[in-house]
Formats: sequence, C-alpha cells, structure tokens
Amino acid sequence: MKIASRFASVACLGWAATAAAVNVNPHGMGQVLLYPYYTINRNQDTYFSLGNFGRFPKVVKVRFLEGRAGRPALDIDVVLKPRDVWTAAISVDAGGGAKLISPDSSCTRPAIPSAGLMFTASGYDGSGSIPPDDGPHGVERTREGFAEAIGGADIIEPSTSAPFPIDCKTIFDALPTSRMATITATTRRQSTSSLRRRFIPRTGGN
Repeated sequence: MKIASRFASVACLGWAATAAAVNVNPHGMGQVLLYPYYTINRNQDTYFSLGNFGRFPKVVKVRFLEGRAGRPALDIDVVLKPRDVWTAAISVDAGGGAKLISPDSSCTRPAIPSAGLMFTASGYDGSGSIPPDDGPHGVERTREGFAEAIGGADIIEPSTSAPFPIDCKTIFDALPTSRMATITATTRRQSTSSLRRRFIPRTGGN
C-alpha cells in the first residue's frame, strides 16, 4: 500500500499547483472544506455529508470546533471509498453538550458507537494538552460551532497506481496516531479538488 499525501491550507479551496494560488470553489468542493455553522440549540440537529468524487480511496481529517473561540471539540479520521459519501449528524448529548452520530458504515478513527461520540471540553478547559482559555469551560460551549474537513491522503496500490482495497485496520495502522500532516509518502501526487460538502440544520427538533 502506498499513501500519497494531499494537503491544503485554506478552507473550501482548490489548489492550483502551477501558480501556488488558492481559489474558493462556489460548488463546495476542494481539498479543504469548511462547514461554517452547526447548532444543537433548541434541540436542533445539524446533518452533513462529505463526499469523495475522486477515483482513489481517501483518508480525511474531520475537525469540529466550538463557536465561542474556535477551540477543538472533536476530531476524527474518515476513510472514503471512490465515489463514496459519508453522512453524519451533530445532536444533543445527555450531558448537555454535542455528540456526533452516524449510521454510515465508513471506517472512522475513533469508531462512532451507536449512542454517538461525545464532544469534549478538553480543547479549552485545560484538561487536555491545550492550555485553558478564559472560559466558560462547560461542555455546553460545544452546542454550536463549525467544522472543517481536510483531505489527508489517497490510498493507492504502488505497483499499479490502482485504488487500494479498503481495509480499515491496515490503513489506520499505516497512518500516524496524531497529526496526519506527518504522513511520509513514498510518492507525492498532484492535488485535485475531489471532496464535496453538504450540511443541513434541521429546524424542527424532537
């Protein structure tokens, strides 16, 4: 298996390799996608999808940031097959914050349990590796915010450059356990704009 890195630095952008420029794509496609707002206030859910419109399987870093100061609340890695769409929703957790739920069978790290994956306050309350901010420090800060998806790697067969069969354990074992930016690729490929986003706040909650 060969992992070819793909990175960009600005949200919802396509990278022009020849001019080293960035461009905002009006159709919600690019190597880095910004979902500008989610909310679970008033028992709303926010639904969103992430699609891979390329011909290779792709690993994508999805990060959720709370709305007060943009501190991290949750991040996961998602494996997308070619022409695949991952769907999920942000919903209310019993503890008062947000949680991520998904009926999708796509591989994720960490895995999303049926009860959902809770957002945490560790990105701003000092309980994690990031120093605390001025507060408030309750998990309720995660009830609204934004998300970003970063295309991290294509997964290709080194001998044929064909798409590599999806095996979640093999893929995640080959990736670093922390930042995907430290992936060492045997061959680097030209970036293309193959990720697509969609998000729908639901106005009538349960």
